Amino acid sequence: MANVYYDLDLEAHLEPYLGVGVGTTRGDLNGMTGTTTFDFSDKASINLMVGASYRIHEGIDLCFGYRYLTFSPDFFAGGLNIHEFLIGVHYQF
Repeated sequence: MANVYYDLDLEAHLEPYLGVGVGTTRGDLNGMTGTTTFDFSDKASINLMVGASYRIHEGIDLCFGYRYLTFSPDFFAGGLNIHEFLIGVHYQF
């Protein structure tokens, strides 16, 4: 995946960001029962990201975000869709 992020500088403790990414995917996935198979070899993939970081102390940010990732030749229609909610801490020294 190649991703691009844009930070919205609000000159405040809260700094939101937006992101988008494109790439290719290789692999396959079998269902837990063994009856569902999804082959996403050599498929285009995209992801969309949104989130923010909040300055809690000088050099320490609390970060939270959401990422949507899909693998499909027909994006958003019948492909594998992944939703991720992220939380973390950034420490700058």
